[in-house]
Amino acid sequence: MLGSIDVAPFSFDPNTASGWLTVSEDLTSVTNYGYSFLIDTPERFVFGPCILGSTSFSEGSHHWEVNLGNVQSWRVGVSRNIDYHKNAFKHESKTGYWYIYHVDGMSGIWCWVSNSSKTELPLTSPLKRIRVELDCDEGELSFYDTDNNSHLYTFHDNFSLNVFPYFYVGSLQPNAPAESLKICPIKISLQDCPPL
Repeated sequence: MLGSIDVAPFSFDPNTASGWLTVSEDLTSVTNYGYSFLIDTPERFVFGPCILGSTSFSEGSHHWEVNLGNVQSWRVGVSRNIDYHKNAFKHESKTGYWYIYHVDGMSGIWCWVSNSSKTELPLTSPLKRIRVELDCDEGELSFYDTDNNSHLYTFHDNFSLNVFPYFYVGSLQPNAPAESLKICPIKISLQDCPPL
């Protein structure tokens, strides 16, 4: 073995970023600095600080981790490539958006699920890092608290049509520094190939 390298499993797609969001130069973190005008594209979210990952999935198993840092209002999940990009208020599982989320200002330590009943997930401490596991063949999308390796929730649905990683980075609190949501790198082992 030659060693290992750290690489992001995918990048953020800046063409989908709403005007609230700024994507880092390496396309692996996104920050809400407040609204600024961007040229509209068919892919761009308009009515909410949302963004998609650059890679779609329709088969096989995939996983990634998201570092929430100190972002207080967030969504992490997947989205089907459909025409609901324009309205963040219609982002729920029945319209092709499967995610867990937290809203700043809600009492207690909770996060919620984008299912029809808005299932509440009680937490022992605020989430800082989330692992997402997507199995398109089995129709499962699972979320884990990476810090304590605990299961949070699993959606069961048809993920065999293209789905993209989906994120929402909420607005700033008054006098608070902007916080970034980041895609965590994964470690890839490098192997020495035998001569042919």
